[in-house]
Amino acid sequence: MTDEDVIYGWYAFHETWAVIGAEDAELLAGAVQRAQAATTVGEMRAVYTDVGDGLLPATADDWLSDLEDDDGDVDDAAEYSWSQLPGVEDGDWPPMPSRLTLALPQDVLNDLRQLPGVKHEDTVLNGDYLVIPRAAEADLVKVLTTHRYRAKRDDATVYALAGGDALYG
Repeated sequence: MTDEDVIYGWYAFHETWAVIGAEDAELLAGAVQRAQAATTVGEMRAVYTDVGDGLLPATADDWLSDLEDDDGDVDDAAEYSWSQLPGVEDGDWPPMPSRLTLALPQDVLNDLRQLPGVKHEDTVLNGDYLVIPRAAEADLVKVLTTHRYRAKRDDATVYALAGGDALYG
């Protein structure tokens, strides 16, 4: 049992509800949005400095090493596009919001799997996720609150987690 805040939202790309801890969602969505907004290498370097390596698709050193010139220097004024981050063009980052639901404790996942219409999906490249039908929203919230989560619907954050307009607009 917990007293944790979670957000949930509709993830249209997989036609499922996605659930993630509210604090993690805020941090990850912020990292995605800042990575998208950066227009120079220096601005993106600042994102790595502020956010840290854990939420971004590669360590700062790995990402910057790909941008070094022959002398090992990186031009902070050089143009940057978020698609330069490892995994963005392959669809590996940002993580699929539907997969983030699987970070919930096993007892919560077991209860979610019992809801009508919920099924387990596997993807070849990006792993598995739960499909929680749109019609199951009230049941989803009931399961979360039964496990003492404070659940708040936040479609905008789930959309931002997925890359927002940059990927789906």
